[in-house]
Amino acid sequence: MINCDKDKTVFEKLSTLMSNIRVENKNDFYGVGLIITDHINGLPVYQLPIAKKYNIGKFKTEAMLKWTCGSKDALHDGFHILTSNMDILLNSCYVAAPIPECTDKILNSDLDIEKIGSRWITALFTSLIPEVHATGIISASGSQYLFVNGVVHKGVD
Repeated sequence: MINCDKDKTVFEKLSTLMSNIRVENKNDFYGVGLIITDHINGLPVYQLPIAKKYNIGKFKTEAMLKWTCGSKDALHDGFHILTSNMDILLNSCYVAAPIPECTDKILNSDLDIEKIGSRWITALFTSLIPEVHATGIISASGSQYLFVNGVVHKGVD
């Protein structure tokens, strides 16, 4: 986990990045999942085989994310892992986040359960992993959610 000052900075950077991605990708937008951590050691992630074919290091983060979130792009699937500075660590990863014991308590709030899918749940559970600063998703319809320590923050629709 991170301290409150850094948490706020990471949250603001992630929120800005997500807004920029969403604004410029209204056509053929598939959605995106993001995990913010400063290292991947011990995280329950596996980079999808197709992702290893691409040299993502040549792209700036925002450009890479805009490029990969269309439904026809080979890298649209999975979560992208970024540092707290929003630099790319890994793209297009399967995430096997542990299911917390408090799942029912987390999901028994005033959430609109019809909008909760696999990407949403994965982001929520992954945000509870101690090494993860925050997670964020943008749905195919453009809804944004940020997650910090299992707390859901709704973005702008």
